[in-house]
Amino acid sequence: MIIKKINTAILIKQKNKYISIDHLKIAIFILSVLATNCLHAAKIAKIQGQKVLINLEGDPAEKGDIFAVYDPVGKKKGLLRIKGVRNDKAIGFLGKGTAQVGWVTKVSKSSSGDSTSKQTSHKTEGMKSSASPTSQRAYWGLMGGASLDSMSVDIDNSVPADNVADKTVALSGTSFSVKGFFDYQLLDQIWFRGLSGIQGLSAASSSTESGCLSKPCSVDIYYLPFDFWGRYQFTTSYFRPWVGVGFSLLFPVTKDATAIQKSSITNTSLFSVGFGFDWFIAPNIFIPVQVDYSIFPKSETVEASSINMTAGLGLPF
Repeated sequence: MIIKKINTAILIKQKNKYISIDHLKIAIFILSVLATNCLHAAKIAKIQGQKVLINLEGDPAEKGDIFAVYDPVGKKKGLLRIKGVRNDKAIGFLGKGTAQVGWVTKVSKSSSGDSTSKQTSHKTEGMKSSASPTSQRAYWGLMGGASLDSMSVDIDNSVPADNVADKTVALSGTSFSVKGFFDYQLLDQIWFRGLSGIQGLSAASSSTESGCLSKPCSVDIYYLPFDFWGRYQFTTSYFRPWVGVGFSLLFPVTKDATAIQKSSITNTSLFSVGFGFDWFIAPNIFIPVQVDYSIFPKSETVEASSINMTAGLGLPF
């Protein structure tokens, strides 16, 4: 090996080839810059379901940005969309692909004319399909459905002529409801739902009782309801199953009954538990489906409950 000095550059001759030490310095400088960038790249700090917490480490990020996820060897593993940024941290929702704590994330950039752009576009669409379809926090819409109603009524069958004993009669039937609703996001996955419209309670027996004016025992009421629901949504994707509890205030609009005195039909309330799903057929349009079980307050002579099934259409408010 022969070392020569030419001007200010030092050349190392090895096997009849010269390598410039200046070039080596440049290469080392570039590698150090790349290493520094990797050290300060945004990294995944925590993962909970589809939600990802990112330490930005000074990298810029805005709500709606698409970030690519890279493993420790630099291979792209997935895409996520930024939902919120605060201080030097960001919350994102993972779409297509996988992620692990400690992996690096960077803003996904691509030109519109090459194949990489097309692949990124398809991945972004896949990410949007599995992540949050919209950032809308309020919706309104219309729901309609049917209820399976059941009642148990103590009938006073006592007649001076035959002195027949009292009797408990079971009533059942079907009623219908039409309601407008309003949904509002209270927390990330906690939603309020309010409803109002027309709701029925209809039940009858096949037997004729003297305590029911010598007719089949029946109750047929339609109420003006005000329903208040708290719902927990399991996901923020296009298909959002949920469970919840509700409380309703009911004001009778029409009433007809033989099983009970009409004068006893007054304002009442309901306690409900239910489940359902909101199925987004477009980024801001969804189909709400709800099934719930409701119990009326028990009195000395009457017990009543209903199973309600409703569906409808929701739009952004």
